[in-house]
Amino acid sequence: MQSNSSKDLYNYGVVAGGLAIFLQLGYYLFIDQFSSLGKVSGVVLLLSNFIICFWSVVEFKKRNNGFATFKEVFSIFMINRIINITLSLGFVVLLYFVIDTDFRDLVVEKQYEMQYEQLLNRNISEEQIENQLAVLSEWNGKNIKVYLFTWLGYIIVNAIIGLLVGAAMKKNNPVF
Repeated sequence: MQSNSSKDLYNYGVVAGGLAIFLQLGYYLFIDQFSSLGKVSGVVLLLSNFIICFWSVVEFKKRNNGFATFKEVFSIFMINRIINITLSLGFVVLLYFVIDTDFRDLVVEKQYEMQYEQLLNRNISEEQIENQLAVLSEWNGKNIKVYLFTWLGYIIVNAIIGLLVGAAMKKNNPVF
């Protein structure tokens, strides 16, 4: 990256991660994350985190007179998203595995019940339902691997989005 880029641009990732932690605290203290309000708040958080990290790219371009290479745009966007995702999932893991495992068990039980209801509505055999629930019980919120794979999945999806942002936002400085 150019020398006039500064590390304070990565504070956008910290702000987005802080917003995600704030919402997780809201789920923990007040909001049923499976209710309509919980689902809407999750979508709003996803969009606002994207906008916050995208804004870091806009700010970088402002600092560079409207110019930014693909590498600079992609790097700034991805570093902010990685910070954001790591803070958010790190807090969830801390909450579920250290602070309050009973809350984690309650969330996992609710997910299991919702999955069971969805399977019943699909008109599939009892054997298929049992197989699906067996997979769910292996890969549920009580298993730390779930959060590692979730983190990796978020990074991959955001890398694809970052490529698109990089392609859309790049503007090379002309060489005369």
